[in-house]
Amino acid sequence: TGCSVTATRAEEWSDGFNVTYSVSGSSAWTVNLALNGSQTIQASWNANVTGSGSTRTVTPNGSGNTFGVTVMKNGSSTTPAATCAGS
Repeated sequence: TGCSVTATRAEEWSDGFNVTYSVSGSSAWTVNLALNGSQTIQASWNANVTGSGSTRTVTPNGSGNTFGVTVMKNGSSTTPAATCAGS
């Protein structure tokens, strides 16, 4: 099954920002986040976030189809791209 994901930038600081991602089309999904440059994930909510390096894998944790992350810029203020796969 297919799904799509949209990103919405939220709060921003000198060294980081929040992004809310909304998944549609599936309730059993996996989202891959592609971090830019030396970005890191400081915090996440409403989903399980795993992985290291420039890619993070996000799966539902029972809190619905919207989740968020706090990204530490480390030189890049680009919003991490997200791709979604339904299962």
